[in-house]
Amino acid sequence: MGKFIIWFILIAVVGCKSQKYLAKDFNGDYINESNSNKKLNFKETDFCFVDPGNKHHAWFFCCDTITIGKWELKENLIELTTPQLNQVSLGISVEESKLEPEDTIYFYLSNPVEDHYKYNSPGGHRYITYHIYIKAKESFFFDRHVGKEYNSDIIAIYKPKNIQIEEFAVWVYISGNYWGRNIGVRNIETEVYSPKSSSNNVFKVTIPQLSYEFLTYLRLEKDFIKVLNKKKLEWDGKIYTKK
Repeated sequence: MGKFIIWFILIAVVGCKSQKYLAKDFNGDYINESNSNKKLNFKETDFCFVDPGNKHHAWFFCCDTITIGKWELKENLIELTTPQLNQVSLGISVEESKLEPEDTIYFYLSNPVEDHYKYNSPGGHRYITYHIYIKAKESFFFDRHVGKEYNSDIIAIYKPKNIQIEEFAVWVYISGNYWGRNIGVRNIETEVYSPKSSSNNVFKVTIPQLSYEFLTYLRLEKDFIKVLNKKKLEWDGKIYTKK
């Protein structure tokens, strides 16, 4: 009888150790047991973490998505990463034109954060400031403007007539007292842009990805969820149950 019990226990232990999960087992929603507003969703290789109670502030018209990214099953763990939120630079679209006199370069900056600021708090405290990186054939022109901070979305920079701008980019800095739900980044660079014509001196620059969501998405790198079973997961000490 004793040998039978020992044999039974060994079979059970081996069976537990050999249990394998498939990625498709976790497709769907998992609800936080202590806060039903919080939800993890897995779909193929993508995941999102949602909390409708943490939109933070209605002024920003923000979504309830706290983060989005990729997930991968690693035995009894689920690895979360957010590679698309770790961009080196943001894309821009630029409209060029010419305005007399030609001794000034004008930058008109547009983005969702700036738009919300104008709508909700014109003249109030700004959440973002700008630096303009400018490369010209004459190095002294770059040295004169590097590091200069601008607190407006309309920027005018004096340019001697013989100076030719080769390329520029916008550097965005987030205010130190910005009270977003998760401050994921403190500074952002746009892609570098080369003017189509050396005679153009007016640039309307749109940065569509520079939004409250992008600034406050939770960034994750090799963050792990413990798989308790197909129906239950543990993340940051909280249990999530499959809906």
